[in-house]
Amino acid sequence: MLLRSVDLNLIPILRELLKARNVSKAAINLGLSQSATSSALARLRAALDDPLLVQVGRRMELTDRAKDLILPVEAASEALEAVWLRTHFDPATAQRRFVIATADYIAMILAPKLITELRKTAPGVTLQFIDVAPRLVERLRHGEIDFAILPHSVTDVLDLGEVRTTFLFRDEFVAVAGKGRRKADHEHDPHITFRMTGNPKSTAADRETAGHKAELPTTFSFQQFSLLPLIALETGTVALVQKRLAEKMMEYLPLKIVPSPVPTTKLELHAMWSPVRHADPAHQWFLDMIKTISRSD
Repeated sequence: MLLRSVDLNLIPILRELLKARNVSKAAINLGLSQSATSSALARLRAALDDPLLVQVGRRMELTDRAKDLILPVEAASEALEAVWLRTHFDPATAQRRFVIATADYIAMILAPKLITELRKTAPGVTLQFIDVAPRLVERLRHGEIDFAILPHSVTDVLDLGEVRTTFLFRDEFVAVAGKGRRKADHEHDPHITFRMTGNPKSTAADRETAGHKAELPTTFSFQQFSLLPLIALETGTVALVQKRLAEKMMEYLPLKIVPSPVPTTKLELHAMWSPVRHADPAHQWFLDMIKTISRSD
């Protein structure tokens, strides 16, 4: 099909339908009536020879053809917008929000420096840190999330497709306890660790994410890394946390690094983003800032 035979007015509507997966919600986001959006969907179905959105139970789902269109449509939309918009980016006057999906530990390490730098150089730019949640890669591709920052061991098992990644920094797990803690048998003492799932039996993946490979005799687990040193301090136990987090918390709490009862794991953190954002000068500017700050320690 030649470009001149395509109604380009349908592209932003298709883009929103692929994101919202709901005609009513897409209509609201587009500022159109529901009937106009439904009519556009009918024309898209005819042009693409595919239903695109189908009813599954009580909700609408994308067809396989529609899922395949997510990246091309987003890229085409970005390219068309670039034709009309200036590509120059001035941080001092920019109004922009970046959404970063990552663990609370990484937010604690990066956010203070990012916020300090943004207040100096880009006062109109804001940040939103969110937890790593289901549909992460899909939300990256849709542009709902600007960046995800995850350990390489996690990105290795994800189906990233065209999602781009870059190395940020390395870290390792250490054991921490309160400075006033008595000398004890670390091997048999209770330990505080991270656990992503609610499964009472720890798997190898759980232990790897928590920073250790061998079983610990007694553990209490939490889904927030930043809680671990504080809980260990108040209960007289030992917590396994990332070294950068331990050093950060030791600035404010009477904590010390102690010998670990089991071999701990090392980390390699990577940033991920959608290829449709790669040509965006604002996105590239912010990625460069993340890289600089990540490697400044």
